[in-house]
Amino acid sequence: MEIKDLREKIDLVDKDIINSISKRLELSKDVAKVKYQKNLPIRDNKREVELIKDRTEKLKESGIDDSIFANNLFELIMEKSRQIQEKEILKLKK
Repeated sequence: MEIKDLREKIDLVDKDIINSISKRLELSKDVAKVKYQKNLPIRDNKREVELIKDRTEKLKESGIDDSIFANNLFELIMEKSRQIQEKEILKLKK
């Protein structure tokens, strides 16, 4: 297989990753609405710890045994999710 072919495959996978992250972050708006309605805090430390533990294990099962990578990846995703939730809640308060 040529490098060009491999890069095209990587580009397709990256497109899937981008689409999945976009969908996940869009769901953050719905989460914000529920949290606002139920007067829940944006941050749920227990949920975040459980999520990172679970995703680290799932990555390990898929062959990626790197807890630092898993932690950093999902910390970034959750931080962006919290930012979106904060913006959405500000909109709802207006």
